Amino acid sequence: MMRLYAATTEESFYLCKSQEKYQKLHFALAYFHSVLLERRKFGTLGLNIPYDFNDTDFEVSNDLLTTYLDEYEETPFDALKFLISEANYGGRVTDEIDRRVLAAYLNQFYCPPILSVPNYELSTLTAYHVPDDGTLQTHREFIKTLPTTDRPEAFGQHANADIAFQLSDSRLLLQTIAGLQGGGGGGGSGAGAEELVLNICQDLLLQMLLWKG
Repeated sequence: MMRLYAATTEESFYLCKSQEKYQKLHFALAYFHSVLLERRKFGTLGLNIPYDFNDTDFEVSNDLLTTYLDEYEETPFDALKFLISEANYGGRVTDEIDRRVLAAYLNQFYCPPILSVPNYELSTLTAYHVPDDGTLQTHREFIKTLPTTDRPEAFGQHANADIAFQLSDSRLLLQTIAGLQGGGGGGGSGAGAEELVLNICQDLLLQMLLWKG
C-alpha cells in the first residue's frame, strides 16, 4: 500500500470533488489491490490462478472512482463494484471461483457503512481499517503504522494458510540449496560447491537456534 500511496500525486488525490467519499474509497481500493497481490503467496489457497495484477489496474479503477463519484450524487456502489471487480481486475480473471473472491472483497469494502462507520474495518484484524482523517499525508502516515509482517487474516485467509506458505517457501529454499551442488564436474569446483552448501546450512541452523531461543 505504501508503494501505491507513494506514487499517488497531490493533484490526482484531490482531483475528485467528493473528497470525503473519495478518500475513504480510495484507501479501500488500495487495500483491495494489495490483498489481491498478497494472496498469491498462498498458492491455490489464495487464488486458483496467480494473476499478474499491476499498478495499471489500480490506476484505471481509481480514475473510474473519481469519475463516478463526481457524476452521481448518490454513491454508485453497484456500478463501481461491477466495473472494478468484473470489468477491470476481473478482465484478467479466468477462474469462476477467483471471480467470486474478487467480488466478495469488493462487496465488503464498497458498501454504505464504509462512508458512515468510524474507522471502518477492512479485516478481522482491527489494525486494518479506513482512517477517519483522510488527507494524502495522514493516509501515508497511517500505512506506516500497520504491522511490518502481515498475518494471513489481513487478507481474509485462515491463520493456518501461513503454514502452507512457509512450507512451500522452505521447500523452495532447500531445492535451491541442493541445486548449488550441481550435477558433478571437477573435484575442485565440487568441493567449493559443497563448502558453500555446508556454510549456508550451518548459517540456517544457527538462525533457527537463535529464533528458538
